[in-house]
Amino acid sequence: MILPTLIILFAILWRVNSLRQCRQANGCGHERGFKFDSILRKLNMNFTIPCCNEHDICYDTCNQTQIICDNNYRLCVQEACNKPVKTRFRSLFCELYADLLFYIVGFAGTGAFDRAQRKHCLES
Repeated sequence: MILPTLIILFAILWRVNSLRQCRQANGCGHERGFKFDSILRKLNMNFTIPCCNEHDICYDTCNQTQIICDNNYRLCVQEACNKPVKTRFRSLFCELYADLLFYIVGFAGTGAFDRAQRKHCLES
C-alpha cells in the first residue's frame, strides 16, 4: 500500500515540477528589452547586478508579492552601497540609484511580475 502511494506522490510532484518553467535571472533590465548591465559595469556599479538577479528570481517565486520582491531589491542594493566605497560615483549616487530603481520597478515592473507569476506558478 505504501509503494503505490509513493509512486503516485512522485508522479504528481514530477508533473507539478514539469509544469513550472525554469526560473531565470537575466541581470538588470527587461528580459526582452534594454539591459543596464554594461552601463553599470562602466560606472563601476556592477556590484548591484546580483541584486537584479535576486529580484528576477523573487518575481518567479510562487506566492511572492511584488512589493516584497521590490523592497528586498532595494535593501540588497542599499547593502551593496554600504560596502567599502571604491569610487566617488558609488559614494555619491549609490543610494539614490537604489531608491530610483525601487520606484521604477514598482511602477513599471507590475507587468513583468504578473507574467512571471503566471509562467512559473500553477493557477489556483
